[in-house]
Amino acid sequence: MSLQHFGKGALCVAKNYTKGYSDMQAKVRDVTSNDPWGPSGTQMNKIAQLSYNQNDCVEIMEMFDKRLSDKGKNWRHIFKVSCLASHGGPEFKLPPSHSPCWTTSYKLVLKM
Repeated sequence: MSLQHFGKGALCVAKNYTKGYSDMQAKVRDVTSNDPWGPSGTQMNKIAQLSYNQNDCVEIMEMFDKRLSDKGKNWRHIFKVSCLASHGGPEFKLPPSHSPCWTTSYKLVLKM
């Protein structure tokens, strides 16, 4: 790992802390970073599994919404949210319609 990569990681940790992001939001930020590589299958599966928890789902969707609002040089944020949202079959689905998280996720799908 290069020193530049280490510095970037430390900057992300500091930003997550100063902005008051939860662990879940920090995970989503990490997976949808502006790095030139896509999210790994392991990372996507982890987020997908965590989305079944109502509280985690709300935080995931809030961060998706923030990332979908990015523009310009942060186009990778939008691309990676799209990758996560469409991630394979049964692992990642929108929450059931009786879930409070459903309204938020439905609005995000419409936004995409």
